[in-house]
Amino acid sequence: DSEDWAGQRPRLAGLLVDTLCGRASAVRCAEALAKAPEALLLDWLPGLLADATRLAAGAPPLRNPDLAPLLRTLVEARTTQPLFLLGDDLSRLRQQFQANSGLNRALLWEEVLLRSAPRPGRGRTEVSA
Repeated sequence: DSEDWAGQRPRLAGLLVDTLCGRASAVRCAEALAKAPEALLLDWLPGLLADATRLAAGAPPLRNPDLAPLLRTLVEARTTQPLFLLGDDLSRLRQQFQANSGLNRALLWEEVLLRSAPRPGRGRTEVSA
């Protein structure tokens, strides 16, 4: 339901940013993402990443202006390289989800997040995996 989705966006974005900044568990975030509406999620997340990249370049976000303060936290903590890596992984996930409905979505999300999240003990990082 799109009304429920509108309410989930800030919570999921916050969890994703916390995960990508190393402040939250990739497992917990993967479980939340796996429960979200797949079609909306795979459309919304690339836009969210594009908005973060725009912020890093000094431009305003286009699709998620309400989440700009949260995205600013992300781009101040990380370089843009992990955002591009995550964007590539989202394209791969979309293909996997469309090709096989029997996949364990939470495990696939976890793999993607672990590749993009910083390793413990690092500050602003470029690539984790």
